[in-house]
Amino acid sequence: MNWALNIHSRSANFSRQRQMFRLWNSDSRLIKRQQKNRLLKATCQYFRILTERSLIDFQARTLEILSLSAEERYWKFYNKYPDLMLKLPQKYVAGYIGVTHEFLSKMKSNGLRKP
Repeated sequence: MNWALNIHSRSANFSRQRQMFRLWNSDSRLIKRQQKNRLLKATCQYFRILTERSLIDFQARTLEILSLSAEERYWKFYNKYPDLMLKLPQKYVAGYIGVTHEFLSKMKSNGLRKP
């Protein structure tokens, strides 16, 4: 099960600042503030673990962007999500690895070297 959260807008009661869309058929749910508060009281530990894992993933991606080259990030994504490489448009892969889709295209045309 995968989760997509916009914590900032949901917790601070801001209007939606980012759009989320599905790449293929899947379930999506919107949790209203009152429902979220009831769920948090009932399942506080679950959401704490979910938030911690989200923060860990965010920190890991930030470190990757700062410390790995674009090619290394590409191959890391390729090895971690080989099935997505066949399904996703290249602009989403480029966005995930932190480059423009034009730069990714240039990288591919120059020949990506596997580490």
